[in-house]
Amino acid sequence: MINTRKPLTSILAATVMLLACLAPLSCEKDNVPPDVSIDTPSDGDTVFGSQTITVTASDDDSLVNVSILIDDEEVAADSESPLEYEWNTLEYDDGTKHTIKATALDPSDNQGETEITVTVDQPSNPPDNPSDPPSGPGAGLINETLAFSASATDPDGDSISIQFDWGDGTKSDWSEYVASGETVTLEKSFSDTGTFEVKFKAKDTYEVPTNWSPPLEVLISETPSYGSIQVNSTPSGADIMLSDTATGKQTNHLFSGLLPGNYKISLRLLGHKDFDTTVAVKAEETTTLDVTLEEIGTLVWSYETGGEVNSSVAIGPDGTLFFGSGDKNLYALNPSGVKNWSYETDVLEVSSSPAVGPDSMVYFGSQEEYLYALRPDGSLRWRYKADGAIRYSPALDEDVNVYFGTTDHYLYVIDSSGDRITRYETGDDIRTSPAIGPDGTIYFGCDDGKIYAMTLDVQAEELTVKWDYETGNWAESSPAIGSDGTIYCGSHSDYIYALDASDGSLMWEYKTGGDIHCSPVIGSDGTIYVGSDDYYLYALNPDGTLQWKYETGNRIRAHPVVGEDGSVYIGSYDGKLYALRPDGTLKWTFETEGLIETGPVID
Repeated sequence: MINTRKPLTSILAATVMLLACLAPLSCEKDNVPPDVSIDTPSDGDTVFGSQTITVTASDDDSLVNVSILIDDEEVAADSESPLEYEWNTLEYDDGTKHTIKATALDPSDNQGETEITVTVDQPSNPPDNPSDPPSGPGAGLINETLAFSASATDPDGDSISIQFDWGDGTKSDWSEYVASGETVTLEKSFSDTGTFEVKFKAKDTYEVPTNWSPPLEVLISETPSYGSIQVNSTPSGADIMLSDTATGKQTNHLFSGLLPGNYKISLRLLGHKDFDTTVAVKAEETTTLDVTLEEIGTLVWSYETGGEVNSSVAIGPDGTLFFGSGDKNLYALNPSGVKNWSYETDVLEVSSSPAVGPDSMVYFGSQEEYLYALRPDGSLRWRYKADGAIRYSPALDEDVNVYFGTTDHYLYVIDSSGDRITRYETGDDIRTSPAIGPDGTIYFGCDDGKIYAMTLDVQAEELTVKWDYETGNWAESSPAIGSDGTIYCGSHSDYIYALDASDGSLMWEYKTGGDIHCSPVIGSDGTIYVGSDDYYLYALNPDGTLQWKYETGNRIRAHPVVGEDGSVYIGSYDGKLYALRPDGTLKWTFETEGLIETGPVID
């Protein structure tokens, strides 16, 4: 028999020889770096807004790290390709050049890299970055259609497009372009449960985008879930508004059964500052709001003179307060109520409200027919003798010519040196303060029942009637001039009139229930406020329709004043100063010791 078995030593030798032959292949070191490329943007591109940088890398083995550097500063890194980074170029100056570098590293420490150079140049100013999250529900159900809204403004007035990031890995398409500031509403349904952060950004027509907004948290569940708000205040008893809707509830109160989301809480308590805030309600939780309400409408200081004060206060450029008194004096107080000085006249009382010039000169009239001009230190510069009592405040034009009416039926014009330029005779007493329009036209009411518009020719020393409007009764309401030039004035016919400044034609009239003595005042939104002898303060729309009216306890002869927040302040013959909200509801009252005939001022 033939033995076919080979010796074991031969087989082992062959194996060793084979391994020896393969060894050089398995022991060779990997010296090939990964391939890396910057897909967007391209070398030499001009970039703007939020620029997406996309890097792609590959290697025969695997990738350990892929990174993006801008001007040698790493801004993004990951172990997978592709790598994307949203670069906010709005943080860089126009015309500046920047290097974008991409690197990729494999397990053998081989690094591949590439770089490009781009130039930042914004084609327009971007829309304003959103500071608030989008509005929408804070909770919903799976597959329920939910609506979310957002808006943005553009400093150049460009149209705006909105995109939402739904927080579930998807984004909406860019919306149609709308006007700057207009609200865009898009719908979304979520297919999974969880909490999602919904945010948005905007772009203008030049494709320049904003940053992403703060997120709105949206809880999606299979069944509805609710939360609560406990609203407490010190003092308690404040009316509670929930998302601008009156609830009929007062502090302290628990609101339960609320869907998760953001709720506006407003507290209103007479004599206390309004409080507004936004509270986030979360599912199965109670959010507690504790508020200490600030007391307002209390006396800061008072100053007693030797007679009745029937003069409104005028405030100088440095905050000095000027007013007249029935004790013959004009007073100057500092903002803390301390007397700077007083000037004693030769008259019985100073009831004319002062006017303060740009050089802090103080002008005021008197019952005894004198117009006074005082220096800022209270010394007399000059006085002018008219032929009738000067009961109302003079007006100054840009050349510091002084206009005032008297009971001798004349409108006077005096220059800054105290010399008369001219005067014009009307048909009766002038018991109003003139108002001067942007074009220099002088408007005033008269007891002959007319509202006058006049122009002054200084060279010719002549006043000319531009037009007059017949009211049918004494016009003792000083005119007010709207931003569009409309003239508003009241009369004893119970009407307030809106007149076209160009020709004096009637635009509209509104009848109150009593004589109108006080001057109308115009709010920043165009609302016209005027008081009447029927005890009411009226708020009228620019078209003459009634917004609201508020009843005081007696006649209103003093003009109202409007604060920066839209609050309206008015005094009444019932001795009270009223503070009203823009919607006509009462904030607070302050009771004085006498009837109020003068309008308040706000420093």
